Amino acid sequence: MGKRHKKTHMLCPRCGKRSFHIQKKRCASCAYPEQKMRGGYRWSIKANRRKAPGTGRMKHLRHMPRRFK
Repeated sequence: MGKRHKKTHMLCPRCGKRSFHIQKKRCASCAYPEQKMRGGYRWSIKANRRKAPGTGRMKHLRHMPRRFK
């Protein structure tokens, strides 16, 4: 138990989901940087909505548009 408090995935530049593996440099959702998109299923769409970025505090991400102005 414990010791697993590091993030393995971050936001994907292409699909915007939190499924870009930091070490592998590959998105688990859309397979970025591959040219072809990975397919998806509709049964998990409500779960994706619950855990998507923007449902929490967005401590770092909410300042990004101002920084890139």
